[in-house]
Amino acid sequence: MELGIPGVKDSVLEDFGIHLLTYDLPGFGESDPHPKRNLESSATDMAFLADALGVNKFWVFGYSSGSMHAWAALRYIPDRLAGISCSFACRELFSFVMSIQLLIQFTSQIL
Repeated sequence: MELGIPGVKDSVLEDFGIHLLTYDLPGFGESDPHPKRNLESSATDMAFLADALGVNKFWVFGYSSGSMHAWAALRYIPDRLAGISCSFACRELFSFVMSIQLLIQFTSQIL
């Protein structure tokens, strides 16, 4: 079983003091399906996972279609986030205006 992000070496994470946690979305990898899951429940799951680990603020990294889950965290649990990063985001999944409004709202909270 591969853990983490392919191509990211543990030594690099250690050098920068990064604690990387990844998880499978329901129905992917070894997780059970959850047919009634939505983006709000995805964000809530992130908060529950952070609570279980005793983490108050955290970064979310979304890659490809995982970017919509990062944006969901920004929408539903902004007070828990230190920041988000999206790579190769699926732009058609979100309206550009909504994305900019969320980013402005989040940025104003952390400044």
